[in-house]
Amino acid sequence: MKLYNLDNKITVEQNGSYYVIEDLSWDELLNQKSIYKYLLEKINSIESAGNDSWTKSKTVSVPIGTQEVWAAGVTYLRSKVARMEESEESGGATFYDKVYDAERPELFFKANAHRVIASGAKCASGKIVAGMYPNQNWF
Repeated sequence: MKLYNLDNKITVEQNGSYYVIEDLSWDELLNQKSIYKYLLEKINSIESAGNDSWTKSKTVSVPIGTQEVWAAGVTYLRSKVARMEESEESGGATFYDKVYDAERPELFFKANAHRVIASGAKCASGKIVAGMYPNQNWF
């Protein structure tokens, strides 16, 4: 199961079929006790909107309501080394050790919801956002 924000509607992809969940906000969805179970019940009670070709005419937006975006650590070793060097220079040498080696890594605030933009959209500077690196896995 995958979630999308297509034409500003929560859209669920399940086994190659897409289902539009009407009258539900991202905030309401993310506050469900069991999101997967909730969505499974929803899509089992509605008709499929279409398959992959149906999505081609849709506008993709960020799948977020009023939530903040947080992250843990950095992806690449070079970034890890650079962040640790920066931390050492500023007197916080052990800060990033906690991120990379802790049983429960530190979390970093990234953005408020209104600052998050979709891949392919223009940011404030007018540049196109490149999107995620191809080796990223999101579930």
